[in-house]
Amino acid sequence: MADEKGKDVQGTRREFARLSRNIVQGMQRKIKVPVVTRENQEYEFEIHALTELTVLEAAEKSGLTLPDLIKVQPADLSNPDPKTVAKMRFLDEIIAAAQVGSDLTPDELRTALPASERARLFGMILEISGLGPKTTETLEKFRSRQVAGSQ
Repeated sequence: MADEKGKDVQGTRREFARLSRNIVQGMQRKIKVPVVTRENQEYEFEIHALTELTVLEAAEKSGLTLPDLIKVQPADLSNPDPKTVAKMRFLDEIIAAAQVGSDLTPDELRTALPASERARLFGMILEISGLGPKTTETLEKFRSRQVAGSQ
């Protein structure tokens, strides 16, 4: 039993250390991601974290509001409504804002990369920016451990 508690404490320490590194790295955090173009060529694409303000500015530029970003609706790609098109433009704006060492426009990204690759990049950008669902889950685990440890 004491051995299990020791392993749990070590796991918690590792998690806190990882979160601390992420906090210190902050907006300087960069990762390299392999992407496959529409022509089936593989490239390495480097992205960095974005601030909430940059994300909101990209939303505004795409014609979206905060409630539009939060609302999840199934998309009919055969007959897209204006909000679906705006969300796709938003996705491309985010990727363009997060790229490192390149100045591809959202239109160039849309032409070069299939939607599946752009969606994957978008998810990674939100995650390293501390805005994705995985970050929320980790933060909740962190908070619950912190509360349990202080009692």
